[in-house]
Amino acid sequence: MTNIPQNEIKKSSFKIITQFCALVHLLALVRLLNDHGHSNVSLTAILIWLLKIIFQRRILYRAPAPDMCTKRTVYNNLKDGRINWQRLSCSLAQRVITGLAQKIDARKSGALIIDDTLISRLNAKQTELLANTFDHDRQHYLKGYRGLTLAWRNDQLVLPVTTAVLSS
Repeated sequence: MTNIPQNEIKKSSFKIITQFCALVHLLALVRLLNDHGHSNVSLTAILIWLLKIIFQRRILYRAPAPDMCTKRTVYNNLKDGRINWQRLSCSLAQRVITGLAQKIDARKSGALIIDDTLISRLNAKQTELLANTFDHDRQHYLKGYRGLTLAWRNDQLVLPVTTAVLSS
């Protein structure tokens, strides 16, 4: 058995990323966001670099710096409050679901699932937005947050659409 050279993995992951970006029309999705060029580097290039990091199974902290900018620029773009990340997440999920619907059997329909999970923080005292939240499973109040998740599911897969952490 022979090992797969690292160059082959990089080429195949780049091909997959290119096909994915073409499938979901990533450039058009980025135009829908409220990104008005606050940085010298395009948001599309940063998102493609992040996809490469994910396919290489690395975390952002340990990944090598991108060629087009520094990691600080990437972090600043990810933290920018003017960019509507939730809209990107929902639009991206919509396009992936539409692309998958063509490949999946038409008789099997999908469903949207809403999950409201309690994230308890029993020992936290001075955490921002921490509140007493009623736990319906245990029938009493706990300190914590609510994690609200929207996902699409069919017989074969589950695709997260969006998520939010809420205070009571």
